[in-house]
Amino acid sequence: MARPLAYNPEDVLQSAKNVFWTRGYEAASLDVLTRETGLGKSSLYHAFGSKHALYLAVLDSYGKEEMAAAASILDPTEPVLSLRTFLSSIPNAVRLHGDRRGCLLCNASIDVAQSHPDVAARVKRHFSPVLDRLHTFEGMTNAQANHILATFMGLQVMARGGFGPDAMDLIIDETVSAFDRARRAATRP
Repeated sequence: MARPLAYNPEDVLQSAKNVFWTRGYEAASLDVLTRETGLGKSSLYHAFGSKHALYLAVLDSYGKEEMAAAASILDPTEPVLSLRTFLSSIPNAVRLHGDRRGCLLCNASIDVAQSHPDVAARVKRHFSPVLDRLHTFEGMTNAQANHILATFMGLQVMARGGFGPDAMDLIIDETVSAFDRARRAATRP
């Protein structure tokens, strides 16, 4: 009979997520990961196989939770308001909480995806609920949906890079206005 786990895997993923999110993949040493998760190196390797496999599990956990929440903000019955709310969550996190970590998936796409195709595939897969939801907006073109996702990702990078929320608000205003103009033009007789 297998010995019961002496740790909660969800707690380990949460602790590891905080390490990867604040430090990045490369700077997240095994020493830091073991200290923050409370697992020894052998337990960490036994549970996840490698640092990279732990990172993939963290990306999956984050992507499933955060991108479902992000997609749920996007309401095709209130496209302009929900798009503004979706994008404004980024400068608001900076304003209200000083949160400049950016999006873990965006960070992964910049830091790791180029040299790890499995990370690139996960990033793309986890953003698909957002794109799918945008495509439910009447008149939303593929180019517009991708532009909005690129804006979302860019705002995350700006937050991480220290840009102020007011600068992000200007980008949001322009993006939402451009979408609304295109939407209105497409519905004119």
